Amino acid sequence: TSTSEPAGRNIYLDMGANWANTLRLYKDLAKERTGPWEVYAFEASPLIQPYVEEFVRFLNGDAPKPRLRVPPAGSTDHLMLFAGRFG
Repeated sequence: TSTSEPAGRNIYLDMGANWANTLRLYKDLAKERTGPWEVYAFEASPLIQPYVEEFVRFLNGDAPKPRLRVPPAGSTDHLMLFAGRFG
């Protein structure tokens, strides 16, 4: 009989994927964990959802890195920081 405990599963839930900037945060938060990861990302904004879908395809090696088609702002105040650049 083995005395080691089962390894379990590595699951990362990104409950606000935003512009996919936190999809790989598990690598920094759980450096001691080994093995494959299941990553689930949720994004409420319909404006951002298509970009997140394409970025996940990129991370999985199934598509090129998607181009941002709108400024990657997370709030109205953040968007205003881009306003001067884009008019």
